[in-house]
Amino acid sequence: QTLVTDPDAETDLTLDASPSDELKSQASEQIKTYLDTCAEQDTLYPAGCPFSYEFSGRVQDSVKWSIIEYPTTEIRLSGPNVDRWGLMDAPGTAKIEFISVNLLDGKTSQVSEEVPFTFKGTLEVTEEEATVTPRH
Repeated sequence: QTLVTDPDAETDLTLDASPSDELKSQASEQIKTYLDTCAEQDTLYPAGCPFSYEFSGRVQDSVKWSIIEYPTTEIRLSGPNVDRWGLMDAPGTAKIEFISVNLLDGKTSQVSEEVPFTFKGTLEVTEEEATVTPRH
């Protein structure tokens, strides 16, 4: 504890700030919704999403994505003056499943792979709400 009695005196203070449970909950829910929307796309390369699957063959029928490990993002003070909340990059894991067709002989095989990815985003906080904007 520091007591300042001289109004003209300069004093350094250290404040420990931590995000509220409500801020963490809002950010986490938005990230989950965004990734679930990505996983609904029937493509090897979901548009605007942090994961994709490189494959040079042919896909039979549809591609099914699922999120098997959602990123646990850390929220902390950031910015040039360390004066606003920011999201730290966080790893996650998606899963892709589809039937591949061999281009030489036409034989099919089931593909089921875990695809690691990194979620990156920005966080804008007002008095009423938090808004997560994914970055790619």
